[in-house]
Amino acid sequence: MRRFFITIAAVLLLVSPVFSDTSDAKGLFGIYDRGVEFQMVSVSSVEGFTIVNFSPDPIDLRDYYVTDGEGKIVFTESLVLEDLKILTVLKSEPEAWMDIDSYVIVGQNGIKADKKFTLADSGDDLYLMKGDEVVDSIAWGSVYDSGWQGSGFSKVPKKTLMWRDYRSRGLEIYAVWILYVPGMTRLYNPPTYKDAQVLPFSFPESDGSEIVSALQSAQSEVCISIYTITHPTIFSVLAHLCGKGITVKILVEGSPVGGIPHEEIQYLAALQKLGADIHIIKSEDSYKRYQYVHTKYALIDNRTSVITSENWTESSFASNRGWGCVIENEDLARYLAVFFRWDFDGSRQDIKTFREAYPTAIARNIDGFSPVDFEYGWYTASVTPVIAPDSSKDKLYSFLNSAQTRLYSQQLYVEYDWTKGGENPLMIMRDAGMRGVDSRVLVDVTYDDPLDTDYKDGYGLYTFFEDDPYLHVKYENSPKFGMAHNKGIVCDDRVWIG
Repeated sequence: MRRFFITIAAVLLLVSPVFSDTSDAKGLFGIYDRGVEFQMVSVSSVEGFTIVNFSPDPIDLRDYYVTDGEGKIVFTESLVLEDLKILTVLKSEPEAWMDIDSYVIVGQNGIKADKKFTLADSGDDLYLMKGDEVVDSIAWGSVYDSGWQGSGFSKVPKKTLMWRDYRSRGLEIYAVWILYVPGMTRLYNPPTYKDAQVLPFSFPESDGSEIVSALQSAQSEVCISIYTITHPTIFSVLAHLCGKGITVKILVEGSPVGGIPHEEIQYLAALQKLGADIHIIKSEDSYKRYQYVHTKYALIDNRTSVITSENWTESSFASNRGWGCVIENEDLARYLAVFFRWDFDGSRQDIKTFREAYPTAIARNIDGFSPVDFEYGWYTASVTPVIAPDSSKDKLYSFLNSAQTRLYSQQLYVEYDWTKGGENPLMIMRDAGMRGVDSRVLVDVTYDDPLDTDYKDGYGLYTFFEDDPYLHVKYENSPKFGMAHNKGIVCDDRVWIG
């Protein structure tokens, strides 16, 4: 198969994968510099692509063709694509998970494909051509791994699209190719909320009273998105709220490492009987929007947000090192509620009600609730919500790069291969150290063995940076707590809680 070695600068705005209008983009600087390009490529189940016209004038697709180097799709009739319009071409009808409403099937509107045009799941390349000119291209799988110089991916999972994601920075635009599962959120510029009231706390010093106190204050609704939840006191307060007629909604990760604990299923069964609306998010026929819903947060009455690094279990609260906070700000709570409702949406293929997922679950007894009452240490602060995977990478890198005096990071795990260089959190922190910032990383080694051959663990990271003058790395295996499960960063006078 022929391959063209080119480099494409990927950059832009938010458009949908259908035949539609993107005229809102006209005010963005440089939008018309992009020309004609791919915006989506599908190789899983249904083969196809989306072409977008970012040139200032209409273009006739009869002047173009699409090839994988072996076969072609050609436009035998005039098919005019106006400026800021997109066209989705599919070889067959779309499946429901693709969320594509407007499209053209090969064989319609003069669009023809020869028998050799087949996009291989294991690896292939795709080109948008105008005569002998390569207008755009992308590769994946074995082709991408064999020396491809342009955009692409090593692997495209099932029921996942290759998607050129268009984003804005002020009036400027940029774009990146991402692997996108329809139904994922894509909001990249979160607002900052000033004058929020923030109650920070840490585990294991906290027994979860800050969380319980926030929950017990609910007057109308509690929404929880959680990876693992088994803490008896949390279930006690939630049962108490259900008894008062307060709406309780819980989104639970259905495939945590090791599976959902049996006691969690029993507690959820009891809560469901009391009227709680519980949804399980889990892969269904290879469709799942996120690898994990790894969140640990609650939203209370569109007023209060609770965010922690720790799962809501007795062992996590009692023995893990972690951070958390309660935030009083109505605008922030409403912003986060958008993501909760989107993830909780029962119409999605990866969502099941608790009874659909566990029809024979036996309810566990929930203890009676005793209200908590203690003094708080509140602070006034500005808060910026960062949502993964939407804005997490860009915001994290920006956060780290902004350091002027100190940059402290405590992590359960750090990717060892980041030591090889490139743009990643470790190298950003080291670069900060080179300009005089006090840069330190503390990584947990609870499950690491200093005597084994795995040099890519926390001990290996420590050894790699042991004599580095710019980034100070230490490992943590403290008898004071079970593990450092934290994902926290201190940058100058700001804190990242994850």
